[in-house]
Amino acid sequence: MHKYRIVLVWLSFVTVASAQNFYPKKDAVFGQVVVGGGYQTIINIANRGSHEYLGTLRLFRTDEQGVSIAWNPTVNGAAVANGSYEIEIQPGSTVTLRLTGSQLQSGGAVLLSKDLLLDNLIEANLTYRVRTSGQVTDSVGISPSREFYRASLPFEKFAETALALVNGDLDLERTATVELTLFSADGTPSGNQHILTLGPFSHLARFLHEFFQGQTLDGGRVEIASDYPIFGTALTLTGGEFSSLPLEPAPVTYSVRLDAGERYATGELSFWADGSFIRGYMLISAVDGEAFEDPEFSLVNGELENGRLRLTFTILQDPFFAEEVTLTLRNDQFSFDSSVVDGEWIQLFQNDEILTGSFLLESTTPPRSNGGSARLWSKSDTGANVFAKPCNVSKVRIQGTYSGNGENFIVWFEGDSGRDLLVNEILGTGEGYSTSYSGIHRAEGCGEFVIEDSTGVSWEVTEVP
Repeated sequence: MHKYRIVLVWLSFVTVASAQNFYPKKDAVFGQVVVGGGYQTIINIANRGSHEYLGTLRLFRTDEQGVSIAWNPTVNGAAVANGSYEIEIQPGSTVTLRLTGSQLQSGGAVLLSKDLLLDNLIEANLTYRVRTSGQVTDSVGISPSREFYRASLPFEKFAETALALVNGDLDLERTATVELTLFSADGTPSGNQHILTLGPFSHLARFLHEFFQGQTLDGGRVEIASDYPIFGTALTLTGGEFSSLPLEPAPVTYSVRLDAGERYATGELSFWADGSFIRGYMLISAVDGEAFEDPEFSLVNGELENGRLRLTFTILQDPFFAEEVTLTLRNDQFSFDSSVVDGEWIQLFQNDEILTGSFLLESTTPPRSNGGSARLWSKSDTGANVFAKPCNVSKVRIQGTYSGNGENFIVWFEGDSGRDLLVNEILGTGEGYSTSYSGIHRAEGCGEFVIEDSTGVSWEVTEVP
């Protein structure tokens, strides 16, 4: 029987996440919205939570001079002001937004939640409708745009494929440098690379042949690389009819080797960045050179924040039971433009039933500005505690880990407006539990955090800028 142990691995990047983060199931982005000239855009938003959802739909486009401006199309018959449209969705309800305009225009749309409570969530989709003489002649639906640093878009017809990109930096601090690289169907680079800049909170939509002028190509792919997380939507226009193409974050894969004395295991670690959130898997396919009939898979989760990528995953510990294991990760072209330092290895030390370790990845891209170098407020400890929060801190990330069978992790905030329960979780290795918790919460004004029960739970409360 194989035995599994939880492993926390920290990867450090010379990057800094933006102050404004997007949260799946709380926010939504659409890389291409079209109105006028017979086009209408329909956005459906459902709230499956138990609490009212309050949000703001931000609309923007790029003018003829290439400057991003607030966009004011008509939404449900009412003119938008300053590019903002307020949204309220009752629990269990669905709202439909119909965007129209008197002239043909396109832009981007960002839906932002006004709160970070965990008792509401949204699902959204978008439909383009084309009308001719008052009749619908074409319709295509798309999912919300995904946030990515790297993406790859395969296509059948170069001349018919279009790409819309959005820089969602709502703090108006960061311009994204985006590289588009074109490949033919047999994987040969076309020799053409297009580099563009996306200013903060801006939108750009073009056919591929407009990015790569003079290029003659049929099928192939375009690879997208950005030094700042962006959103994208891909469409095709064939015979006057639109269709959508998935545009997903591209994964990165490391080859993995675990060494313990004369014993070793091999496999791979693959993950991809969905903006600042990381997902993937760990696979151990052979021990001592002998392949498993059924390779061992485990899920990988993590996040990129303030220049650090944290991955959490399980690895196959049997048959080692060693006090010290060396994990080797290799990749020649890491997706974050980074290379492993310190000899490309990480030492994992066994402590009772947990393997822990850390290693660094050094970025080849310059550091990103985060509005200054001031340190963020943070407090960490183990078990129950009561401590004050600085009055100027209004948003925090609360994290907790516990490696035993099960323990309550309860966090309250007592402020001017009363006592709010922020976290009430059971952490541990018991069936149905998770060994870790991470969430972002509002905690405005002066007050103190109260951590109850939580015996043996290691926790950290950190300011979110």
